[in-house]
Formats: sequence, C-alpha cells, structure tokens
Amino acid sequence: MNKQEAYKKLNDVLQIPEDKYGDYTLHFAIINKDNHNRNPLTEFRNGNFKAFQERQSKKNFNRPYILSLIRINEKDISKWLFAGIYEVLGCGDKNPKDENKYMYETKLTEKHQELIGKMIVECNRGKRGINAYPSLETFINEINIISM
Repeated sequence: MNKQEAYKKLNDVLQIPEDKYGDYTLHFAIINKDNHNRNPLTEFRNGNFKAFQERQSKKNFNRPYILSLIRINEKDISKWLFAGIYEVLGCGDKNPKDENKYMYETKLTEKHQELIGKMIVECNRGKRGINAYPSLETFINEINIISM
C-alpha cells in the first residue's frame, strides 16, 4: 500500500485532535486583486509565501494557527498544495505604507514541515461558498489527500 492509499483524509496525517479544531483557520490561498494579483504558488516557489500570507486586507486570522493550502491550478479549483502550519504571533494596525492592508506576524511551526510543498490535497470549497479563510472544523472531513 502506498502513502496515498494509506491516508485518505488530511487529518489522518495531521492528527489534529477534534478539541483543537477551534485553534485553526484554514487559508485557501489564491490569486486575488487585494494582493496585487500576486500568485501564491509563485510566491511559495520563490520562498516568499510567508510574507505573502502575512499581508491581508482584513483581520482574517483570528485563531492561534493557520493551516495554509495554495491553489495549484486556477483552472482546477479543487487541488491544493500544503504550505505549512503557521502560528499567529500578532496583527498590527493597518500598514502605514499601504492603508488597505493589515500586517500579520507569523511563524512557521515545526508541525509537518516535511510535507510542505509535497502533499497535494483535494477540497471542493465551492460547495460552501468562496470564503478563503474558513474555520478548520468546516472542512477538515472534506479534505482528501491525493498525493504525498
């Protein structure tokens, strides 16, 4: 049995206890106009995803951790690349250089770093609307691993 067959759901690998789901915000990172049409996958490949994610138009990360997933292909909206679990250290006021942006301070945790950029999951977030920042409990049972 290969790893893909052994693990069907994301949480089979991440092992986040159910009583801790409330500690996580999911971040479905996509290209958007609020971030100067920057592509999060390109930012990830260039080593700049953390900075990309920390710049937000709203206070989107209101839980202690962010579970980050990056859309792999704009034409296939169900495939996502695991980009890590980040601890939210704080959120400053709006950035004085860009009044429409909040600047978060985050730290990549050691949790599952070996899977960053390697694990691909499938989640059709369209079933629940277009919220890019849902709570983990909203989707945890709908995210399937398709490659590791």
